[in-house]
Amino acid sequence: MSATIEYWARQKPPELMVVENLDGGPTLELLGFDAEEIQRQGGDPIWETVARPHRKTARVWVGNDAHERRLDIEINRTPAGGSVLGEYDLIRGWQGNPDAGVAPPRLRIRWGMWQQQVWQVDRMVWGPMDTRADGHPTGLQVTIDLVEAVDPDLALTAAEEADAATTDTDAGQEQTYVVRPGDTLSSIAAALLGGWEHWTEIAALNGIVDPRQIQAGQELRIP
Repeated sequence: MSATIEYWARQKPPELMVVENLDGGPTLELLGFDAEEIQRQGGDPIWETVARPHRKTARVWVGNDAHERRLDIEINRTPAGGSVLGEYDLIRGWQGNPDAGVAPPRLRIRWGMWQQQVWQVDRMVWGPMDTRADGHPTGLQVTIDLVEAVDPDLALTAAEEADAATTDTDAGQEQTYVVRPGDTLSSIAAALLGGWEHWTEIAALNGIVDPRQIQAGQELRIP
């Protein structure tokens, strides 16, 4: 049995890779494979741009992309003519059954840095298979695209996301500022709202008639 694996860690691979089905399926062991650096590491940080009235936009980190990996497997049964039907059925089972609403099982890959995540199959592409007279495969090739399995219990519900968005929006619309010695409404507007000309908005929000009358220690509401 042999397998070829693309992976991203620059290290010498061990001789054995073990793929465990965490949802109760059988385990597959792969022996004697080569490794190459994978191109798609995934896990990139996700940033969103948040608009703030009369101020510079803010870049907010909202999480990381799920990791993605590609697994290339080639299995040849020895002695020649032996069937790999069991391995074929096992690997096909990793896809789940979308038509019946059955999600792909969660997989743990015991090899190198792969074991830091739990995986699920995104798609499989099968190569040509060698078969014997009774139709049983004697060799198989398959490319498997894997995505990191994220625990749904860790995800926000739609209602929670809406609440969080409302809270963030409300918090971003108004802030307060404590006047320091030497401050003017113009200097505060330039620093916090992006331009001195916005001093009138601060004055209006705080009921200030004479902008020269602000005092150190005074708390101002900032639009």
